[in-house]
Amino acid sequence: AGNKESGKSPNSKSTLEKSDFVTREPISIFSAIKNAKNEQEKKKLNQLLETLRKKLPEGFKIGAAIGEGDCFFDSIAQGLNELKDKGLIAGSKGFSVKSLRKNCKQYAQQINQSKKGSWLGSALKGEGEKLCEYIPRIEFTAE
Repeated sequence: AGNKESGKSPNSKSTLEKSDFVTREPISIFSAIKNAKNEQEKKKLNQLLETLRKKLPEGFKIGAAIGEGDCFFDSIAQGLNELKDKGLIAGSKGFSVKSLRKNCKQYAQQINQSKKGSWLGSALKGEGEKLCEYIPRIEFTAE
């Protein structure tokens, strides 16, 4: 099976590492522009989009990511794969939602074993969650 992914170049690999069909959803402004009632509304939305683009740091872009709880990991994987394609990251292996989640779990386990305070533990505490409760879930793709 292949991937159905809007907003993705045809030659880039899936960031999911699974055979399910995946749809990347662009931010809603793209749909609003496409479905604008008239040229005035379309112009206004295009101006808003341009304003958003100008506020992004250099090298950043507005793109599309999968939903279902994996949008952060998918977005990061896409960005890392772009850097890899440009030769800015060494190594032959690409990045995926699965590989990033696995690496994050390994990092969280190291932090948990060190018994030292960390930014991750503090962030989870702020969310009302304990690191030891978070670790078993982090590597699994949300579905």
